Amino acid sequence: MHLSGSITALATPFMASGALDSDAWDRLLEAQIAAGTQAVVVAGSTGEANALDEAEYDALLRRAVAVVAGRIPVLAGTG
Repeated sequence: MHLSGSITALATPFMASGALDSDAWDRLLEAQIAAGTQAVVVAGSTGEANALDEAEYDALLRRAVAVVAGRIPVLAGTG
């Protein structure tokens, strides 16, 4: 795979309860694709990665892959 151009590290949306906001996540992914980004980074070094447990990280990554559906690369943050 060759990566170039705009690659966005996404902030993770949470609800007031502290749970992941899946609907906002879907909208964020679609907005990035519509804006022309070339790839997205899930739970990168945007600050929230250390606040996610393993199940939340897995859910974000799986949902991103499903929503993006091969239109752009989805990179798993390890920061």
